[in-house]
Amino acid sequence: MPWEKNPVISSSLVVASLLGVITGVLVLGLVEIEIKWFVYILLGLVFVISVFVVKDRERFFWALFILSLQIYVSFRIMYGYAGSGGFEFPLAFIVGAMLMMYYLSAGFFSGSGIMIFGGYMATPILLVFITASVSLLFTSEQFVGLVNFWKLLQYYLFYLIGLNCIRTKLQVDRIIKLLFAVLVMQSFVYYVQALMGITFSLAGHVSDNFVAVRAGGTVGANSAIFATFIAPVMMLAIVRLMAIGPENQKRMAGFLLTLCGGVALVLTLRRGAWGGYMLGLIFILYLGYRHKLLASGWLKFCTSFIVILLLLSPVIAEVVDEYRTGNPLDSAFDERMRLNDIAIEVIKNNPVVGVGAGAYSHEYKSYLNDDLSQGWLFTVHNTYLLAAAETGLPGFLALCLFLFYALKLALKLTGCKDKYYQLIGLAMAGYIVSYAFIIYWEPMVAFSPNALLWFLVGMMASIAGPDDRKSPVKAG
Repeated sequence: MPWEKNPVISSSLVVASLLGVITGVLVLGLVEIEIKWFVYILLGLVFVISVFVVKDRERFFWALFILSLQIYVSFRIMYGYAGSGGFEFPLAFIVGAMLMMYYLSAGFFSGSGIMIFGGYMATPILLVFITASVSLLFTSEQFVGLVNFWKLLQYYLFYLIGLNCIRTKLQVDRIIKLLFAVLVMQSFVYYVQALMGITFSLAGHVSDNFVAVRAGGTVGANSAIFATFIAPVMMLAIVRLMAIGPENQKRMAGFLLTLCGGVALVLTLRRGAWGGYMLGLIFILYLGYRHKLLASGWLKFCTSFIVILLLLSPVIAEVVDEYRTGNPLDSAFDERMRLNDIAIEVIKNNPVVGVGAGAYSHEYKSYLNDDLSQGWLFTVHNTYLLAAAETGLPGFLALCLFLFYALKLALKLTGCKDKYYQLIGLAMAGYIVSYAFIIYWEPMVAFSPNALLWFLVGMMASIAGPDDRKSPVKAG
């Protein structure tokens, strides 16, 4: 049965909840459990009470879901078994599952509101799962493969949420505004981390052992994860700033929002991310000019800005090298190329099924020769080669098809009749281009940026209207 929208919470429930908190504090103090567990219990209790108190539960769950995407905290089962991280349950996944359960319990998918499981992205998603499954049959690290497969299922849930639970333009607008709030919050977190020279998570983990500013906000362990996570929100902010017709107040807000995220991006000192953003911006300018979506003044300004940056790139590279003394550009490039050579050697020996999804870090050292074993040894800093090494060339093809279909989906939106959706498609097209470049330089297997990617692709599929749905997202 659907949940009531105007519940009345009894005083006895509040009293019982408060007594529970007090009891929990006393017990935790007696047994000396880490304070983070008290925080988790308290947050859980606040959530339960909020569910009973709020009037609009659907909006509450959406806000909680979007805001939780920036908080990478999780609990794990069988952590360390077979050298793996165990089966992970991130906060965003738990909240996403609750959001989906809310819609199921409310009968949202009953009658004519059937759930879509594939939509526009059905083919590449199916290939991703097939290649990961086949690799499990031949790998010596089957438990690691199962852990990786579980993560894929979590990403798929985010896609399903975007595809099935977004039905109105008002929902889309609220989601984008919440993402803008996330950008502001993460930018200020990054400022604090950069100023203090540390990175920290909400689980209480603190690290200060990086040479330059390599913090990750609260979305991951390093600046590459942070830069990739904020990329789609930055593209949305940039497009909204340059779009034809917004009011001056909105334009100023867009400028401040873009500036806020842009400063954080500069502080990451991630050259690969900068290159990805540059390519994404160029693609946005091209499409915006072609579809007449961007103001001519901003087109000229951004074009000039890009030209100036390209002319100053040698100077910028020198400045960055001064701050990243342990990882100058030349040596960083050479290191990545050598890691690529190791991955290519693995691919040559396992071209069809790979060494197993998620198993590269466990297997690559057995393929080293005397030359390849010299210097820094780590997982290949190239997601394409990582996919090919772990799931074979078919897995590499599946990844490329996923990005290609996602780009086609964004381009499809730029050609629709609704200008609001055109701008979203324009921003997402730039984002996919930037993401495709960034993952050439990074092993982007972190949860937060991939969860956001799959959700936004699902949202685009919902807006565009999958082939098996008769009506796309409504205007109301």
